[in-house]
Amino acid sequence: MPIVLTFKTLALRPGLLTATCNKQTIWRANAGPVPVPETVLSLVLLPGANNFTFRSNGRLTRPSGAGSPLLGFQPWNLRVNPDH
Repeated sequence: MPIVLTFKTLALRPGLLTATCNKQTIWRANAGPVPVPETVLSLVLLPGANNFTFRSNGRLTRPSGAGSPLLGFQPWNLRVNPDH
């Protein structure tokens, strides 16, 4: 099934962000605290479950102090729409 995957992202520290679908790299970008422009990807999903993974090789940080969790990047506004 063809889809369009759209998202925005940023990294808290400079690093390489990657996205995979079913263990195949579908996107990569050098990122930092300035948001990466909106990404739009056209994909064809396999029948059944499909696994999407986002990863960063940048350093983790605690954005809100000692009690907050370690974070590396933030994807947001993630949308999946049928590709007509």
